Amino acid sequence: MKRMIVGILAACCSLVALAEPINGNRRAICTTEELRDCIAGAECLSGVPAEYGAPTSVRIDFAGKQVLGEHRKAKIRDIEKKDGQLLLQGREMGYGWTIAIDGKSGDMTLTLVNREGAFVLFGRCAPL
Repeated sequence: MKRMIVGILAACCSLVALAEPINGNRRAICTTEELRDCIAGAECLSGVPAEYGAPTSVRIDFAGKQVLGEHRKAKIRDIEKKDGQLLLQGREMGYGWTIAIDGKSGDMTLTLVNREGAFVLFGRCAPL
């Protein structure tokens, strides 16, 4: 009985966390679900992030201005909060990157670009 009550409470708490907006005041965790690999003049390839060695999740520390991946961290150089969206930008390993998060739904698009092409990852974020 106790396990069932704990399970129900955990489920309710997780639903509350998903309903909370992401406004840049708390940390967030983002999962990547699909990836596009694009090169100029060619059709974009589709796959899942793990197939390409891309992170399947990242944590965002807004106060510390860092994106923490599974194997590395990157400095957030710019944060813009406008029209219900958070826009984060930085540079890492020869790529420029942008993370756009819908503050209400948590929907996320992450791009990594260099002169050869772009990776576009889609996913979802939730406050921590």
